[in-house]
Amino acid sequence: MFGALSAYQQTAGEYTAMRRISEDLLRTGARQDDKTGSLVGNRSMGLCLNHLGEFVAARSCFERVLDLCTPAAHDALVTVTSFDVRTGALSYLSLSLVIQGESDQPASLSRQALTVSRNLRNPHTNNRRSR
Repeated sequence: MFGALSAYQQTAGEYTAMRRISEDLLRTGARQDDKTGSLVGNRSMGLCLNHLGEFVAARSCFERVLDLCTPAAHDALVTVTSFDVRTGALSYLSLSLVIQGESDQPASLSRQALTVSRNLRNPHTNNRRSR
């Protein structure tokens, strides 16, 4: 539920509310030792911080998403959310690094994001066309 509220606040441009919701997600994930909850919380907070221009802190959140992302957690989220958290984290992390003046790692991360997205097996995100 919090993930949907965070997405709503992001779309509305209400980043103060999005930050509070993201903090709640992170607390809940930590308190319940819930890897998927922490994954969603870090993704949400990373997006929020990115929109607020806090790129160093956003970087940390996106790196945490990548650390937490396992096939079990990853596959479960894709089927529920219809987006791929790993691809998003790689893409936003690349963007954050470019903004921070990094030059080598962003290109590698972008290539990884493309590879991951091309290999998805989810009807919501699968970019392969049926013939």
